[in-house]
Amino acid sequence: MPATGKSYDSLCRRLAERGYVAVTVSYRLAPKFPFPAAVHDVKTAVRWLRAHAETYQVDPDRIGVTGGSAGGHLAQFLGVTAGVPEFEGSGGTLSSRAGSPAW
Repeated sequence: MPATGKSYDSLCRRLAERGYVAVTVSYRLAPKFPFPAAVHDVKTAVRWLRAHAETYQVDPDRIGVTGGSAGGHLAQFLGVTAGVPEFEGSGGTLSSRAGSPAW
């Protein structure tokens, strides 16, 4: 989940060619928006995707995340902070649970 989707265009295309739905997420950057604003943003994005799953033909129970650098850090937060109130933010009401790949 990079701050700009440009660096993930190739990965998104490869995933789509294999039948996956791939999205990139923009998030607020520090220091203008202090921690955990970016975590709240990506969790809100997962909840939005889950809320619109039928429209985008996404299985809401099979959402995974990946990222590099700051995006990898945010993917890790999605994987380990499910249900922790201070990391959930206020965007949407559905679960922000997502799987993070293990390397």
